[in-house]
Formats: sequence, structure tokens, C-alpha cells
Amino acid sequence: MVRDEYPAPEEEVKEEEMVQEIVQTQENNQNNVNEQMDVGEDEDYSNGIGRSLEYDVFSDDISAMDIKALEDQLDYLQIALDHLEKKNDNIRAELIDLLQSNREARKQFRESLEQYEVERQQTN
Repeated sequence: MVRDEYPAPEEEVKEEEMVQEIVQTQENNQNNVNEQMDVGEDEDYSNGIGRSLEYDVFSDDISAMDIKALEDQLDYLQIALDHLEKKNDNIRAELIDLLQSNREARKQFRESLEQYEVERQQTN
């Protein structure tokens, strides 16, 4: 999985060369605009741009992969939540049925107890 996510070393070298070409073009443009900068400052600045461009390219890819992974996890959690809600609804329905049958059983028990007491009083 890691190999699919990140380019092979040869591809990295090619990408670095492309980034360096872009940076060098930007350097040349900047030198034309601002001729007073030192060569050492230009190199430090270009290295910073190169690192920044590299970081932006890879951070966007990583962010996109991270976002996709988070979306997948959210989808999985949503499915799990739906399943739990369905189970909860089923348990609640069974509980209501159980309570209703319990009430009916207690009512029948009371009625039979009252009937027994009435019959007992009539026989005494």
C-alpha cells in the first residue's frame, strides 16, 4: 500500500528535477526583477521554494488520501450506527411486547386471585 501511495525513487528524482527547473525559472525571473539580491540569498531562497513546492505537492496528495480514508471511516461508522439503531429499535419493540404481555399476565393473575378469594369466601 505504501508503494502505491508514494512514487518510486526514480520518479522522485524526476519530480525533484522538474521542481528544480521550475525553481530555477522563478529564480531567473526574480533576478531580473530584483538585481540587488546576493547569489547566496538567491540559493537559500530557491531551496526554500523547492522545499515548499515539494511539500505542497506531497502534502496535497497526503491530504487527499487522508480525506479519502476519513470519508471511508465515516461511511463505515455510519453503517455501524445504522445497524445499532436498527438493533436498538428491535430491542425496544421486543421490550414493549414483553411489558405488555407482563401487564396482561399480572392482570390475569389478579383476576384469578380475586376470583379465588371470592370462591373461598362463598364456601366459608
